[in-house]
Amino acid sequence: MPSSKNKPKMVIDFNVANITKQAEDLIGQFINESVAQIMAEVDRLRKMGVADKTIKEKLLRELETETGMFRTLANKLGRASMAVVNQANQAAYYQEIASEVEDLGKQKYMWVLDPGAQHCSTCPTKNGVVHTFEEWQQLGLPGSGVDECGANCRCSLIPV
Repeated sequence: MPSSKNKPKMVIDFNVANITKQAEDLIGQFINESVAQIMAEVDRLRKMGVADKTIKEKLLRELETETGMFRTLANKLGRASMAVVNQANQAAYYQEIASEVEDLGKQKYMWVLDPGAQHCSTCPTKNGVVHTFEEWQQLGLPGSGVDECGANCRCSLIPV
């Protein structure tokens, strides 16, 4: 049996690509939605006859105190950030599995639901299903984006 020092490390490259793309998509979406909401608020206030200087002061005050629309925007950004962090954590976990298992084609893993999470419609159908790690890579690892919950997936694979 080859030692793990000499064993080539398997790279799960889709994780890095997915995380980067997801982060870019989420940031772009967040910026577009934020700008649209701010512009809608400016238009609403202008139609009410509020001076631009007053609008600017109001928006800056709400931004500094994270109140009004900026509270909602901050919450959305927080949720998007957590989704990316969750996927990065899963990627690190799967990289660790790939580096430690001698033969990913033989070691079996079971899909397990997080008992404290709400689940999409696809994950419960996989609960308890067993495949090799390589098969799960082909089918889609938890949090890889193939399931309805996407990167928000809190399911895991456990060795059996």
